[in-house]
This record gives sequence, C-alpha cells and structure tokens, in this order.
Amino acid sequence: MSSVLTRALSTTVRMTAAAGVTMMVASAMHRGAPWAGINAMERAVVPGRRTPKRFLSNRTLLGLAVLTVGLGATSAVYEAALERAPRKRGMLSGALLAFGGYAIDRWLLPKQLLRDFERNLGPVGTFAKYASLALAANAPAR
Repeated sequence: MSSVLTRALSTTVRMTAAAGVTMMVASAMHRGAPWAGINAMERAVVPGRRTPKRFLSNRTLLGLAVLTVGLGATSAVYEAALERAPRKRGMLSGALLAFGGYAIDRWLLPKQLLRDFERNLGPVGTFAKYASLALAANAPAR
C-alpha cells in the first residue's frame, strides 16, 4: 500500500506540472493570458465569478489547488489499478487515463465550468492537456 501511495504522489506531481504548464501555454496562445486556464479551475469551487486573465494570488492558487487535488485523486486510482494489472505502464494505460479524465470533465463537471475551461484553452489546448496527462503518467519516476 505504501508503494502505491508513493507512486501516486510522484504521478500527481508529474501530472500537475505537465497539465499546469500545458494549460498556461495553451491559454497564452489562445487568450493571450497564461493564467486564465489555471484560474478557470477555481470556478469548480467558487462558481458564478468571471475568470480573471491575470495572476491573482487567492484565485490562481485556488485553481492550482483544485487541479492538484483532482489529479491526485486520479493518480491514486491509476496507480492502484496498475498495481493489479498484469502489464504495468504503457501508452494504452496513459491513453485510458487521458480518456478517463476527459470523460469525467465532459460528463461530471458542471457545463458552465467546462465551457469556461474550453474557452480559455481552446480546442487544441484542451486536447493538449489530456495528451500531457497521458505522457506524464507514464514518464519514469526518479
């Protein structure tokens, strides 16, 4: 159990870094504001406010926390599933993780949050976020 938690923590760090950087690049290219994508995550816990384009410590850090907690839960499930799998990491497991993240975002998140998220990242940036999760989940841990 301890090794699963250790791997989940390592995967969380890798996926949060990859998704965060990808979201910042995507929102900078799509909206001209790198913090808009991270700030959009904040709306999961504080709905109804406009997403700011610039760094605001209280809102940007909350958005980063929401991203980290969500990816932490995803990492824990992913690593626990891999513990029981006959084959460990591979492109298929990464693709399934990315598809699972997309499915959760698409069908479980409130529609307004999803629209705001896609508006800040654009379609290419949204795809790139999920692709970065697949790659980061399968990156070798050091």
